[in-house]
Amino acid sequence: MVHSTLKYRFIYPFARFTVGLIHRGKVQGREKIPEGPAIIFSNHCHWSDPLLLIFMLGRFDQICFMAKAELFRSPFLRALFRAIGTFSVKRGAGDGNALDEAVARLKEGKKVGIFPEGTRTKVDGEMRPRGGFLRIADRAEVPLVPVYLERERSLFKPAAVIVGDPISVDELRDAETGRINYPRVARELMDRIWALKADYFGAAKAAE
Repeated sequence: MVHSTLKYRFIYPFARFTVGLIHRGKVQGREKIPEGPAIIFSNHCHWSDPLLLIFMLGRFDQICFMAKAELFRSPFLRALFRAIGTFSVKRGAGDGNALDEAVARLKEGKKVGIFPEGTRTKVDGEMRPRGGFLRIADRAEVPLVPVYLERERSLFKPAAVIVGDPISVDELRDAETGRINYPRVARELMDRIWALKADYFGAAKAAE
């Protein structure tokens, strides 16, 4: 099933060719990604993180990202971002418009990519994750897919992209209140990403 716009499908091969050779991913668990709308969330450590997630999904399954509003000041970047479905968010100020936009993209059948840490980090767990992505999932009633992106990267060498099992919003709700404790659950979901890392490198070491 196609969940991408014509503009996205047109731009995709050019991005794949020009950047994908240098920053490409070695994906493990791609089959776990559900059809249709979902929130893809991962750690954030490199400028190429969005590209790894885009290439992970392919040309016909569009993933839309939030990008800091400052980047939209450039006419070129603004036009490019809008063409590929990226939308702006005002960091540090509960941006309700960005949340509404994310829900709208999910309702269209697309996927939304979010980095809960909010910015690139140099150390795992350095930043406290924000719970905005859980609010979006709660409103749109879509699954969440954790992805670990390998931190150490070299040119022309593929970086590990490890996909975890999708998580239903309902399993995150408190049994008594039926609500989601966004701060606590956000930390727990980031722990799932670190568990993917531990499993991957543990298995790789055992195979040596």
